[in-house]
Amino acid sequence: KNYIFNDVNFKEIISVEFAPNNENKFLICLSGQPDVTLYYIQWDKSKLVDSIKVVSNIDMYEAAFNPNDISFITCLGNKVFRCYRLQDNKLKLVHSQINGISSEVS
Repeated sequence: KNYIFNDVNFKEIISVEFAPNNENKFLICLSGQPDVTLYYIQWDKSKLVDSIKVVSNIDMYEAAFNPNDISFITCLGNKVFRCYRLQDNKLKLVHSQINGISSEVS
């Protein structure tokens, strides 16, 4: 089965993960540079729930669901660690660490 998401615009996918225990319901993916973006997709309905720009011009390696809470997502990259929470169908940055400098967001 093929899916087309008109609101998604990227040339490269760095990381893709299905939500644990909801394998055919939710999916996250992390696009490549220059504007690395996290996409939260409701796979069974072919619907983009939300997206958020993670960083620009920094290598990112992985996006992952929390195995106990699929509303909590981490993104890992070159000296970058960011945490997001999906609340009311909106991705919100809750923690950011770049180059070893931590900044609590919420």
